[in-house]
Amino acid sequence: MSKIFKKLDVRDGEAVAGYVAHFLNCRPSGNYHELCRIMESFPKQGHNLILLALMWFATLLETETITPENEDSVALARAVDREMGGLDEATLISQARNTPIPREMIKVVDDAHEIDTAIVLARYLSSKKPQVFLRQNDADWAGPNYQPFLQAMASEPRTIQQSFTRLMMRWCWFLDKKYVAGSASETAVLARKICACDRALPYI
Repeated sequence: MSKIFKKLDVRDGEAVAGYVAHFLNCRPSGNYHELCRIMESFPKQGHNLILLALMWFATLLETETITPENEDSVALARAVDREMGGLDEATLISQARNTPIPREMIKVVDDAHEIDTAIVLARYLSSKKPQVFLRQNDADWAGPNYQPFLQAMASEPRTIQQSFTRLMMRWCWFLDKKYVAGSASETAVLARKICACDRALPYI
């Protein structure tokens, strides 16, 4: 069967979230090793993926309806919030790594292959300003706005949300194994803190 391709605007957080959600719906229980391996080759984007994970946990803290499908994710988010001493969006965004802005449109396989999903995430996280976010009354502060992605992911079914949490944890575990114990790099420290919370919540 021939592959079907489509164009995707990697600056569009809602579209990127939809593509990732489709991938997770097709492969809800994968180990995502190939995706992590590809992200590893993009250190700055990989660091930004950690920040996206932390902002996702902050989004989960605002969840009003907790069911068996998302309770583990919310519990983990609360643990990460305590470990990090609070999850503040402005503080997290200020730690984003600036990378060259990618092409706006890329061609991807429509069946949400793991490799294409990794490339889409890397391209989305590459953009210095995928969709510029200006804090009110502070025109001097600007950074990537991941809210369209996060809001779109939060509107997906809770089973997809749980799968996205699992994907974020897979990335953290991957980094935790990659960095030697005691590494003081910012990326390693963030991954280690998140993984420490997960070890207290093994059911994720």
